[in-house]
Amino acid sequence: MYLRSRALARRSPCSLVSTTNAPSSVTATHSSVDRLTPPSSSTRREASLDSWRRSATLSLRYSSHESVASDRTQIDLFPLFRRARGALRYTPDMGASLPTSEREYLTSSYEPDCEYDDEEILERSVGDLPHGILQLELGGFFRDLRKQGRPIRAAVETRIRIAPRKYRIPGVCVYKEPAPRDRVPSTPPFIAIEILSPEDRMSRVRKTIDEYLAFGVRYVWVIDPETRRADVYTAAGFYEAKDGVLRTEDPAIEVPLAGVFQALDD
Repeated sequence: MYLRSRALARRSPCSLVSTTNAPSSVTATHSSVDRLTPPSSSTRREASLDSWRRSATLSLRYSSHESVASDRTQIDLFPLFRRARGALRYTPDMGASLPTSEREYLTSSYEPDCEYDDEEILERSVGDLPHGILQLELGGFFRDLRKQGRPIRAAVETRIRIAPRKYRIPGVCVYKEPAPRDRVPSTPPFIAIEILSPEDRMSRVRKTIDEYLAFGVRYVWVIDPETRRADVYTAAGFYEAKDGVLRTEDPAIEVPLAGVFQALDD
């Protein structure tokens, strides 16, 4: 992204973040576009882009309640936004961001989806093929249990409000029935499963585990596709599933890891 003002500073790759002097409320309005020039082949992104495949400018007009700041910041529009389903969508190649309100986070789409922590957008590891395979296998395992009449409901890549102004996205979450029906649950799942990617930092993983347990999650499973190891975290402590089975109590659930990891070899 190309900035034509020093009013913005580079912060998070997932959204727009303002400097400390910028007002809290931001209103984005389209400026008049005098002339659109077709981009070079190197800037073409998706076939679904039509007129937005051209370089344009966006005027960000800062407003605070009834007053409107007189200065405007001109930003090159094309690499910043992507048209999707009739709405502008934030993309991770955005170069700068403004402090994001909770409401804006909940009504915005990110590619890939991001977590949220007190006005800050947190980028997540996208995950490689082994990550995706294990996530699909585990989601399918719990879906089959539900079809067999077990009182559970599983979801993948779902935003969960774990504290005021704090949202996390476990790879797989499992709720006991009655499960919440909110679009963004704010109650702790029975199981939160995190599948590691090569880019994951253990310091951040440990922090996430602590947050889940403090939130009230009964079981946190951390699975490493590379070492094919699974660790279990509960309020009582931590242990490795050395016998190759992940277990819970009330209800009693057993997940044989051999079948899950076999999907990596098929």
